[in-house]
Amino acid sequence: MPIVQITMLQGRSPDIKAALIGKVTAAIVEALRVPKEKVRIILNEISKDNYGEAGIPLSKAGPCGNLGCSFVRTASSLKADETRAAQQEAR
Repeated sequence: MPIVQITMLQGRSPDIKAALIGKVTAAIVEALRVPKEKVRIILNEISKDNYGEAGIPLSKAGPCGNLGCSFVRTASSLKADETRAAQQEAR
């Protein structure tokens, strides 16, 4: 019986967590070839007071965490960079 534990910060909606459980279960079923009834998913939610980066609780960090905004890159910003680079190459 596979057991998957996911630790994440609090704040996601029940719908988002249900979707995560469903997708992780599907991935385990596919990868391990086990029936979905045998898969267990445990979500451990922690508060920002109980998680720290660079010696500072995340609850006291700025909007980009303790590492600063220069280190925070989202998938959308990376995609925008790729799109701009492709447009420049096409010129």
